[in-house]
Amino acid sequence: MKKNSLIVGSLGFPFGSADTYRILQLSRVFTQNNERCTIVNRFPLHSRAITTEENIKVADEIENNISYIHTSLVSFRHDNFIFRNIFKLIGYVLEIIYLIYKRFFKGTKILIVYSTKLQTLKYYARLAKILNYKIVYDYIEYVDSLKKREERDIDITNGFDHQFYNYIDYCITISPYLNTHINKKAPHIPTLQLPPSVSFNEMDKIKSKETEPYILYCGGIAYIHVIKFILKAYKSSKAKQKDISLKIITHGKKNEILKLKQFINNDYSDYKIEILNNLSYEDLISSYKSAKALLIPLSDNVQDMARFPFKICEYTASKTPIITTNNGIINHYFENNNSAFISETYTELDFSKSINEAINNDNRKVGLKSYEIGFKNFNSDNCNIQITKYLEL
Repeated sequence: MKKNSLIVGSLGFPFGSADTYRILQLSRVFTQNNERCTIVNRFPLHSRAITTEENIKVADEIENNISYIHTSLVSFRHDNFIFRNIFKLIGYVLEIIYLIYKRFFKGTKILIVYSTKLQTLKYYARLAKILNYKIVYDYIEYVDSLKKREERDIDITNGFDHQFYNYIDYCITISPYLNTHINKKAPHIPTLQLPPSVSFNEMDKIKSKETEPYILYCGGIAYIHVIKFILKAYKSSKAKQKDISLKIITHGKKNEILKLKQFINNDYSDYKIEILNNLSYEDLISSYKSAKALLIPLSDNVQDMARFPFKICEYTASKTPIITTNNGIINHYFENNNSAFISETYTELDFSKSINEAINNDNRKVGLKSYEIGFKNFNSDNCNIQITKYLEL
């Protein structure tokens, strides 16, 4: 008989995003350990105005032994304020009933919490104590850095990262930085470092397209400072001389994307720069595979040192060379001019030199070496982690 695990704290599953892929990754790892995993959405985040998926069900099974449910009984956020809050209340109440049912009638013992809000984590900790669940926390961000993206030092001793471990029993970490942090602060808590992953088999099925040469960056509009960094580096590089354009795939608030387009029209009108959004997953991956190089500069601030961008997995699976910086997880996996083009410092000048290095050479070997590293470390098809053994569940 399969055991049961619940992932709580999610609002957006199963709509596509880095969060969704991480939750799906966790679900797959637990199902490999003879677990049936259900993702519980307390209330919906989806808006019909921006969501391309029109048929998100209230409850469904998406893979064998992986399912999801919206306890609010609706899968889309209601436009009316009164109805929206009624469904929120329903979501809270039915989630509690669902947790009671799973605990006492299905023998579920594990709550995997996916949230960066301390209040949410405390809420589930109280429920877990009452219902006798064990909490596994998925630690994917240095949370106190999210509102201070460009700061190198974050010293908020009463913030999330200095309190969350008081409310959990086990911890999964996404990067060495976060693993070191919790082992230092709470050495008694069992931890498992689990980088993000992607199915290389599925990625290999998607084909590249014949197109004019370009380099590409993919990231949310919230990382506007990174986008502007890339624009300056691209302008300083020799890409224009070689007739190599820049593509930026982004997502987020429409007015912010419009501002970016206007900024480029005003300051970079002489350069071939294209802004794309709302691509299908197949078109996204095809764009990666068709590029001459893929950009992902990481700075030496706390946020970039701690996080592990999911798109690095997709980048490696695309067999396209990566242009990055010598910060965060990069130096744990990649070597300059061998498996990636790595700028020594996070400056537009150094990064532009790495762009030049990538476009000046036959870089297919670098892309293939990157693929080998990704296949070994970030391939969900090869993942066979005995998570219950490592975390002593």
